[in-house]
Amino acid sequence: MARFHKPTGLWEATKREPTGKRLSAYGKTPEEAERKLAHKLAAAAIERATAPIQARPTLEEYFARIYAPTLAEHSYKWREQVDWAASHIMPALGSILVDELGRHHVQAFLLSKGRDDRTTVVVSPKGTPSTRRYGPLSRSSVGHLRKVLHAIMEMAEADDLIKRNPVRHVELPPERTRRVVSAYTLEEASKLIEVAKGTTWFRPLWLCALLGLRRGEAFGVMAEDLLDGSLHIQRDVEVIGREVTTGPLKTLASDRWLPLPEPMATEIRSWAKRGHLTLWKGRLVRPEGLTHALPVLAERAGVRRLTIHALRAGFNSHLADLGCPEEWRKELMGHAQTGVNERHYTRYREETKREWLSKLWAEYSSLVCSSTASGTADGR
Repeated sequence: MARFHKPTGLWEATKREPTGKRLSAYGKTPEEAERKLAHKLAAAAIERATAPIQARPTLEEYFARIYAPTLAEHSYKWREQVDWAASHIMPALGSILVDELGRHHVQAFLLSKGRDDRTTVVVSPKGTPSTRRYGPLSRSSVGHLRKVLHAIMEMAEADDLIKRNPVRHVELPPERTRRVVSAYTLEEASKLIEVAKGTTWFRPLWLCALLGLRRGEAFGVMAEDLLDGSLHIQRDVEVIGREVTTGPLKTLASDRWLPLPEPMATEIRSWAKRGHLTLWKGRLVRPEGLTHALPVLAERAGVRRLTIHALRAGFNSHLADLGCPEEWRKELMGHAQTGVNERHYTRYREETKREWLSKLWAEYSSLVCSSTASGTADGR
């Protein structure tokens, strides 16, 4: 649900229905607008539930009446992804009967999304409409569309509405250009960490840069996650509406143990005064705050203005430069699930991962020491 303060002084609350249609309500306060919208959404849901369903439903009708109600059992992130995908899928394919939707329909739809520019009408605060043009969707975004379509048609197949899922063998459009992933060097990461000391962002920056954690993972680390020198990455912090809460990790492989060298473990123990290591005044911190703060920190540190993910990408690059094999880097970053046979060598794997993290820490420490020494020399 999104809220906007209109030029007229009223507040608008708006949300997209599972069908892709957007509903809005207005009020003198944000709470009044949200309350009115909740009534509208409830009425629309009752209308969809009580309307007779055809023996051969369209994709839009099947999605709204059969698939959408099952979303309550899924994670918030999946519901958000389905909501976004439906806004693209339903206007293009929603009127086609489920049993007539073929692979050629889906293939043409995905190719157009990866090729065509998109336009939308945007209204300025002064009420002036203008047309804004966007480029085609990225290959990963088109992949999300295919994933959601596949899930909808998989349920239709289970309901015996179709004999086989037409999305199963649909191919993604080719990559237009090879994406270059930017990464912070270890020296740049150390400068960012240094300027962030004493701020809310020091600890999550440290965790992202030196342990390769994702942003939400860094904000979800708790004091009890550090056990016998190993850090358990087991939760994510996400924002649902206006509430900051903890949730499941991105994948099963993301749930991992990081055996830390003693200096790293000592540093994290020094933070563990209460609950979440990244708490601020007793409350969970909104992860996007770090995204907004990073350009300011980068300017102070005199480094490039990149994204939070560039710290995680840099962690991967640093280990690669030290000679760490890809297999170990995947495990440390939670990219791949450990094989069954490999689990018999848990102790060996823990020591090996700790060894690579020790090498990274040694490189980081030497950079910090040399930076401190040069700063002292300049002061003289």
